[in-house]
Amino acid sequence: MGRFSRAVAVASIGTVLAGCGEPFVVLGDAPGVMRLVLGVGNSVGTRVDSIAVQTQLTQPAGVAFDADASLLYVGDRGSVRQVSGISTPVARLFSVTSRGAATLLMDGGGCASGTCVYQATAIAVVPDGSLVIADQVGNRVFRFSPSRVLTVLAGDGTSATAPDGVPAATSPISRPAGVAMGTDGTVYISEAGGHRVRWIDGAGLLRTLAGNGTPGHSGDGGPATAAQLHEPAGIVIDGGAFYISDVFTHVVRHIDLDGVITTIAGVAGTAAYTGDGGLAVHAAVNRPVSLALTPDRRQLFISDHGNDRVRAIDLGNLTIRTFAGTGSRTWSGSRRLAGETSLFGPAGLDASANGFLFIVDAGHSVVWRTSVAAQ
Repeated sequence: MGRFSRAVAVASIGTVLAGCGEPFVVLGDAPGVMRLVLGVGNSVGTRVDSIAVQTQLTQPAGVAFDADASLLYVGDRGSVRQVSGISTPVARLFSVTSRGAATLLMDGGGCASGTCVYQATAIAVVPDGSLVIADQVGNRVFRFSPSRVLTVLAGDGTSATAPDGVPAATSPISRPAGVAMGTDGTVYISEAGGHRVRWIDGAGLLRTLAGNGTPGHSGDGGPATAAQLHEPAGIVIDGGAFYISDVFTHVVRHIDLDGVITTIAGVAGTAAYTGDGGLAVHAAVNRPVSLALTPDRRQLFISDHGNDRVRAIDLGNLTIRTFAGTGSRTWSGSRRLAGETSLFGPAGLDASANGFLFIVDAGHSVVWRTSVAAQ
């Protein structure tokens, strides 16, 4: 069937889904209700179950939704393997169907051949059903095929930054924290340790999209390649433009079609929680680690990791609001409204074409789904 045992068509909101587990879409859910789709609420472990909400996670990070296959992919860290004689946490990769069935696709991946996947920090879906996985711990970017073959796209396993024009697959890359796929198949990588955003050209060579390699915040109104970034992470593509979360300057940047960079959210150097209802550029966020753009390009969601919240920017008027999270880390349970549900260190995000947002709640070891409708 392809696409990692694809078996389920995309569910519509008006359909009652039978079977075990928590499906993506349930008849009667009010807009904005948070529903678990993977993980046992506030329970850490490595138990694997065919029912997604009975599968335990340890430290989930990356997430990506494949609309064509109606599958959600989630990266988790914590399964311990012997690597060079040392007990080491390696990455687990799960798929979840819209009926709530979970499959463990990878546990470490490549360890037998000496190239482990240590953390699936970020995931992007390739049109052929492959996945691109950023491993921030292992300093590599991989392609994971539908037949479960792992190929190195970038990085030699060392945390260093290579110059432009060198082969990506055999050159160092420092702590890749985000990935995105262009419609033409180009892979974009947030190189957190190198304070740059890179891309791989058609010849397999590394190129720079943004960042001059010096940590900091500068360059608004000028070319992105001359600007300073400080550990960029989340990256999403909006046509030929880009949004980037810059973790340690506590801002979100935008690169337009001419390659000009600007700050659209956050106050550089200020880690705080302020500004809801006003312009995003005057609001404060705290270590934004992931981004998700709705397919209609009207809302940009931010994993406001340090504030234990998800924020949303209205791209029509560039105002910001809190979408999910209360600021408390105390487990509040599921099936509450997003704004009434506690989050603990939100990480990966992805928005689906059928109107849902998937949120990795790393500290509570679960993945949520909720409608992107206003709360």
